[in-house]
Amino acid sequence: MKSTYQTVLAISLLGITIVFSQPKQSTISSLNRFSNYKILIEEKSIIYLKGTSTGHAWQSKATEKHFTGDILVPPEYSFSLDSDIDIKALLEKGMIKNFKLIIPVNKIISSSKILDNNLQKAMDAKIFPNIVFEGSSFFWDKTLNKLELEGNLIIANVTKPVVVVANLSIDNQSIKISGVQKILMTNYNIDPPAFMWGVMQTGNLVEVHFDFYVQIYEFSTEITQKRSSL
Repeated sequence: MKSTYQTVLAISLLGITIVFSQPKQSTISSLNRFSNYKILIEEKSIIYLKGTSTGHAWQSKATEKHFTGDILVPPEYSFSLDSDIDIKALLEKGMIKNFKLIIPVNKIISSSKILDNNLQKAMDAKIFPNIVFEGSSFFWDKTLNKLELEGNLIIANVTKPVVVVANLSIDNQSIKISGVQKILMTNYNIDPPAFMWGVMQTGNLVEVHFDFYVQIYEFSTEITQKRSSL
C-alpha cells in the first residue's frame, strides 16, 4: 500500500500569512507495510576467479563469503513459496533491499601462494580487506530466464556501477543463479600482479564465475536466528 502526505508551510511576513501547499505524492518510505522475504545463500554456492598470466591460466576460489538480502513485496500479494509458480511470482513482484555480498580478499585462494600474496598486495588488502557488491534493483526476464541485477561493485576502495546478468533456474522450489562477470583490474586502479621479478605477468581481465543456490523464506524470528548462524 502506498502512503501519501501533504506538507503545509505557513510563513508570517509583515502581518501577511503566506501558505505554500505541496500536492500529495506517492511514496514507499513505509517499508514496514510490505511483506518481507529473506534470501539465504546455501553453503554449496561457489565463487571463483579465472585469469591469465605469462605462460598459463590461473584460478582462485572465494573460500569465504557473507551475504544479506531481502525481497519486499506489496501487501496485496501473498506467496506460500511451496510451489515454483509462487517463487516466480515473488521474483516478478518483489524488489530487493539490504542486498550485499562481501568477499574477504585474503580468503581468495589459488594453488599458488605467491599468486595469492601478489593479488592481495595489488588490491591493498590490508587497508581494503573486502570486495563488496551492493545490489540496488533486479529485473527478471521470464521468457529467457535471465536475471539482471544492478548495483555497485567496490574493490580496493573504488566503486563502479555494474549490471550482472545471470541465468536463473527454479526446479522443485530450488533456485540456482549462475553466470560470469568480467572485470578489468585497471578499472579499479589495480595494477595486474607480476611475480618472479616481473617475468610472470597476470592479465588485466578477470572473470568472476558464480553458482548461487538460493532459498527464500518469509521473514520470522525463527528464520532470523537460522540466518545468523550461517
